[in-house]
Amino acid sequence: MKRTILAGIILLGIIFRVWASQPTWVHGDENYYINIFQNFVDRGELTPYMWRLGGETNIIAGAGTGYGIFVLIGWMKLFGESLFGIRMLMVLAGMVTAWLYYLTSRKWWGSTEAGVTAMVFGVVSTSAFYTLVGRMDALAILSYSLLLLLHITAVRQEKKWPHFLVGAVAILTTELHILGLLYVGAFAAYYAVRYLQIVRSERKLVLDAYPVYFFVGAGLLGVVYILVHILPDPEAYFIIPATCPFCYSSRIKTEVYRIIFMGIFRPHELIVTLLIVYFAVRRRKEYQHFLLLFAGYYLAQIIFSPPPNVQYFHHLLPLLSVGLAGMVAHSVALIKEKQQALMKNILLAAALVILCSNPILLAAKWLPYEFALFMPQTAEIEYIKENIPKSTVVVSTVNNFYPLKEYRNFLQFAPNLYYGLSSRGEDMADFLNRINPEVIYLESRYFDDEQYLQRFIDSKDFVQIMPDLWLAPELLNSQ
Repeated sequence: MKRTILAGIILLGIIFRVWASQPTWVHGDENYYINIFQNFVDRGELTPYMWRLGGETNIIAGAGTGYGIFVLIGWMKLFGESLFGIRMLMVLAGMVTAWLYYLTSRKWWGSTEAGVTAMVFGVVSTSAFYTLVGRMDALAILSYSLLLLLHITAVRQEKKWPHFLVGAVAILTTELHILGLLYVGAFAAYYAVRYLQIVRSERKLVLDAYPVYFFVGAGLLGVVYILVHILPDPEAYFIIPATCPFCYSSRIKTEVYRIIFMGIFRPHELIVTLLIVYFAVRRRKEYQHFLLLFAGYYLAQIIFSPPPNVQYFHHLLPLLSVGLAGMVAHSVALIKEKQQALMKNILLAAALVILCSNPILLAAKWLPYEFALFMPQTAEIEYIKENIPKSTVVVSTVNNFYPLKEYRNFLQFAPNLYYGLSSRGEDMADFLNRINPEVIYLESRYFDDEQYLQRFIDSKDFVQIMPDLWLAPELLNSQ
């Protein structure tokens, strides 16, 4: 029975992911990544063109994705820029990640049951959603999972050079997502404690110790990262954290909001996290390795203070899979052998129920993230698609990008536009005259405090043909 339920979980996990990948909804950031692809293909820039950083700029737009973006760009070149096509890459990454969970936890705890638990967690607990969003998160989480496997493999052997590889790969994960720094922090904490234990035991500084190899690998690759990404243009690199409208001034407040958002969007995963921590603290001797990594991760999270949005919690999942695998394996071992098979079947059945609840929630119009929305379908969008040439510069909000993605001169009017202006040191009035948009599709609330935009519309004699749609007179004359 156990194998049947397990096979059902894996099969349904794949089916649900493919089903939920249909482009009926969109996450705000998916618009940015498709726009990055278009901008690189059309203009050779590695930043969203909707920011309009300009033809002289070829950078990753701030402390986010590194050159790992070429994985996504390469995939879209092969399979197109549709949401479904992009999400298929995330589905593939999610299933490979689940397999890595199995390999890592089996080696970590020396138990096949632990490996199966971690794999089921990878298929079920993610709700399929982080693997559906066309961002870099799923690929980054795949890289962290590989990093954990490399780490436990290095720990289980006497050679020292594999720890150098762990340090180097830890830095390389930041090319896929800047939150790889949280794993750099987690491993730095682990190896620092281990090194102090070695020094205390040897009563002297030891240079030929395996923790030193880790720090050398991380240090060398860290210097390369700084030289490549930060030093050429520090202002551009730090533009997102410097102007982030969703960040909070207090690190403690950010962590409080993180827990609140988890309770709203991922209550079952929050409960699982608290159970893992409680169990690990109660069994500190067996869980010392895990606790060091977990504490290092959380300390790094407080220091770097990423926004509290739910999608950033998912970066912790590879580490949680290890903790959950150990908790289940130890718990099952405590009961009588005749009851173990029943307990395993009950746990797998519970996992199957949780998995089945995810597509039901999505079908019931429940969205998994704060910045997700159902695909906009408005009269203004239909009018633009039917009547406006595809080469026209269209100004709208980011939510309307995907339905209008064929308009490759799309410009987002929102905070990210100001990021671009800040980087260029450009005035809004000069910017609008340079870009010279001919279609403006914005809700009226965007005009209340936008005097530059109002003046531009008046000076160009735009015609309001719908409540939220303005057209340049030359467009009307040509129709």
